[in-house]
Amino acid sequence: MTAMQVVATVTNEGTTAEQVEAVVQRLGRALCVQKVAGGLAVGVSDGDQPLLTVQAVGEALTFSVRNRHGEIGLWVAAAIAATLGQPVVDMSGQALPATSATVSQILGRSFSEEGKDLAEKLGLILPRIRSAVNSIKF
Repeated sequence: MTAMQVVATVTNEGTTAEQVEAVVQRLGRALCVQKVAGGLAVGVSDGDQPLLTVQAVGEALTFSVRNRHGEIGLWVAAAIAATLGQPVVDMSGQALPATSATVSQILGRSFSEEGKDLAEKLGLILPRIRSAVNSIKF
């Protein structure tokens, strides 16, 4: 697989302004989202992760996850699909539900801690109970 190979897509025909706003709100819980000409820019481009681009042409909203987008791209696709009520389509053309099981299946490995944190913020997995040690000095 090459870094540019598409591994999953989400498409919604007939997207309304309210649906775009719902996508922006959901993704904005965990990532930087900006409305740009031609769609949405998601995340921050740095050395490790490229900027994700959600295409909005006419009334069609499309997001293609490439290998280079990694786990974060898959979580973003699942969040967009869940918000719009659409499936995530894998590279074989199979329509899959917008769930963590789909992300795991496409990813082909366990989730990273960063991925789990992102998924929690996007509302795709239940928040983990984290223990804390509180001590009082006497």
